[in-house]
Amino acid sequence: MITSAPGDAAPAAPGWQWSCPTRVVAGPGALMRVVDEQCQAGRAVGLVVDVGVAACPAVTGLLREHPGISMIAVEPRRSGLAEVAAMAAWLRDEAAAGRLDTVAAVGGGSLLDLVKLGWLALADGTALTRLRTGRAGVVALPFPPGSPSSLSSLPALSSLPAASSLPALSSLPAAPLPLRVLVPTTVGTGSEISAVACVDVQDRHRLAICAGMRAEIAVLDPEATSGLPRPMLVEGVLEALMRLMGPLVGSQLPRSVGDAAGLALVTELVRLGDQLAAAAEPTAAQRLAAAELSAYTHASWALCGRDPFGGRAWYLANEVSSVLGVSKMVATVPTAAGVWARVASGDRRFGHPERLAVVWDAVRAASSAALGDDAGDGLRRLAAGWGVSPCPTPSAPVLDVIARQVTNAFGGGLPPLAGISGAEIRELLRQSLRHQPDLSQPDRSQPDRSQQGAMV
Repeated sequence: MITSAPGDAAPAAPGWQWSCPTRVVAGPGALMRVVDEQCQAGRAVGLVVDVGVAACPAVTGLLREHPGISMIAVEPRRSGLAEVAAMAAWLRDEAAAGRLDTVAAVGGGSLLDLVKLGWLALADGTALTRLRTGRAGVVALPFPPGSPSSLSSLPALSSLPAASSLPALSSLPAAPLPLRVLVPTTVGTGSEISAVACVDVQDRHRLAICAGMRAEIAVLDPEATSGLPRPMLVEGVLEALMRLMGPLVGSQLPRSVGDAAGLALVTELVRLGDQLAAAAEPTAAQRLAAAELSAYTHASWALCGRDPFGGRAWYLANEVSSVLGVSKMVATVPTAAGVWARVASGDRRFGHPERLAVVWDAVRAASSAALGDDAGDGLRRLAAGWGVSPCPTPSAPVLDVIARQVTNAFGGGLPPLAGISGAEIRELLRQSLRHQPDLSQPDRSQPDRSQQGAMV
């Protein structure tokens, strides 16, 4: 049972609002059904495909049935503002030429983010300037105006070189904004339904948040994930799990409906992760379940009314991943473990200890492994059991670089890590990235589940 700590004033419950207008179409053949629907409505469909998945069954089948469809293949990795501007130009030019009323993007989170940001740059001439300026690692953008701007009017856009894999800017007039259909070929980011996107700015990841980036249609088609390696699928499930657990632990106030939804999602994600870790080859049903759960973390009430910066480990992991060149989950596991150690010790700047206990009990109850009652060590044990590699330990000079980048992008008075000094950030990183518990001996203790789910 979560209650206020002795001496704490009972906080007033804040008001909140939430909307997720994206229509989700899921199941085998979902992409074909949506494209057929668009074509039957008289809309011209353009296809943007990640070069790495151009041969996946969902794409090849679509091109076989619609051979005249306009398509480009893009390498989206580490896309910056130049690539975003070029994507916006392609969207505008194809629409102006009558070849594009609906854009269908098929690829991983990076490709979907590129198309979302390109659409936003087309809709709002100030978006690229806002993304380019300032030091903040998280940039909130206003809902775009109702009509797109001409790319030639974007401030300083001419100084950005066009991406070599996309057409250069043209002088064609602005065209109506295309309807967006986002089709993920990976799981975990949930970009197909979220209001956020990542972009590289001066070799650093920057997170853009804008309600206008939510697509009109998200397609969850198991044919689109047919080539996804099992380790990447497992890491995607872990990413969705961490996206839930961060705000559930990091928010101070209970929300009975949201807590129930969040704990139910935690349970299903842990069970699916265990199944995938033990499977020789994921089934289409398992891939679809992973995609649905990942998307639902963005489209349910589980995170409504939470502290928008409650998942504080993400800000540390973002820079650890960038500097060390490791995957997001390899970086997130130790940083989350370090943050949870602070929470368990009673440091409420990082989260609520009673909420951590309840959430971790839900994880332990759902897992087939003996994880123990220490959430940090248990998370490392869970990730190791799922095959996620441990994070390398950085040298002291590299640790200094990571700490400076975290402080510059998310601390120093900025909201994500408000009230946490640069020295504290460095020490937290040091403790998180040096700690390597012995995972060869599982913790056989069992949780007290009598209060499981009681977060109010």
